[in-house]
Amino acid sequence: MSQPVPTTPEEAARIAAHIRECEVISNRLRGETEDLVLQRPHQWAGMNSEQVLTFADTLTELLAKLRPGESDRSTVAVRYLDPDPPESIL
Repeated sequence: MSQPVPTTPEEAARIAAHIRECEVISNRLRGETEDLVLQRPHQWAGMNSEQVLTFADTLTELLAKLRPGESDRSTVAVRYLDPDPPESIL
C-alpha cells in the first residue's frame, strides 16, 4: 500500500484548484459537444474552462496550434467531434 505524499497547504490548494478547473472543462466539453459536432463534424477541438481555443483536421495540427506559452496545455480538453460515435457497451 502506498503512503500519501506530504504536501504543504499551498501545494494542496494548487492541486485542488487544478482539479476544479479540470471539472469545469469537463462539464463544458460535455455540454457543448453536441453543438460542436453539428458545426464542425470530423474535426478536433481544444478548449479550456473559458472557451473553445481552436479546431483542426488532425490531432497533430491541433496540438501544434496549442503551442506552449499561448495556453496552458495541462488544462486543455481535446475531443474528436465524431457525428457518428461508436457504441460503448459497459
